[in-house]
Amino acid sequence: MKTIHVFVVMFVLLLACEQEPKQYFSSAPEIDLAKSNTESYYSGNWEAFRANYVDTAKIYHNSTEAITVDEMIMRFKDGLKDVSTYSSKDSIYYEMIVEDDGDHWINMWATWSATFKNTGEKVEVPYHITAMIKDGKIIKEFGYWNHLPIYQALKKSRMQMDTTNTN
Repeated sequence: MKTIHVFVVMFVLLLACEQEPKQYFSSAPEIDLAKSNTESYYSGNWEAFRANYVDTAKIYHNSTEAITVDEMIMRFKDGLKDVSTYSSKDSIYYEMIVEDDGDHWINMWATWSATFKNTGEKVEVPYHITAMIKDGKIIKEFGYWNHLPIYQALKKSRMQMDTTNTN
């Protein structure tokens, strides 16, 4: 009889314990949106890429000052015009975090790999992007990567193009 009482007390205590809500996810609709956005970037489908953001999205890429989605796309296009190929070197890792207040954040880690047209130089740069998603759209995004290898390769590529055009 004592054993049953102990079991009942333990069962009641277990039920009384408040379970914490799950906060980390490796699959979710928001992650699917981030994956779609990545695919659109790597395929150069800028209309589909743009469609994943709200019109008022704030983008912070290596900066404390926000730019618009259209400015971000313009910068991407400008940088990519000197690139013959670009892709993710390896797998891209995604996770979603739901904060205590209910905000949904997607984190993404990958390595960007590109070959520059005029020099054939290959550049690989690890990057991290985190985006807040609300109602199926990105409303805020932070991106971090080392620009230096990209700028150095871009400068060489453009100098090579200038040299070729003047000869």
